[in-house]
Amino acid sequence: MKNIFITISLLLTLVVAGCRTQDIRTVEIEVPGMQCELCVERVRRALAQHATEGVKADKTEFDLAARRVRVTYDSMVIASKNIEFSIAAAGYEVNTTPYPIPADPTAAAALPATCREHRD
Repeated sequence: MKNIFITISLLLTLVVAGCRTQDIRTVEIEVPGMQCELCVERVRRALAQHATEGVKADKTEFDLAARRVRVTYDSMVIASKNIEFSIAAAGYEVNTTPYPIPADPTAAAALPATCREHRD
């Protein structure tokens, strides 16, 4: 009986220790229409509003020259596609290749004039 208890205790310890509670990843997202500080602020707000849970805002990096956003997130809470769709919902096309996500047309039309002027 004692051996069964020890075996069960050992198995439970291994199972509990093996359970993942978070999976921190980083994704680099191409945002071709993001070309000024106002665009950066709009993308930052979109991430804060739509992808709050799981996104590590303090580790989000914007590269205007490369037109990319580097986002660190917990994949156990949010998927990278949800992050991309949040940016698209703000009016910006995401990832031109291999699977582009088009900008939400209503949000794109509502972008400030300076951000619309930058669009390719």
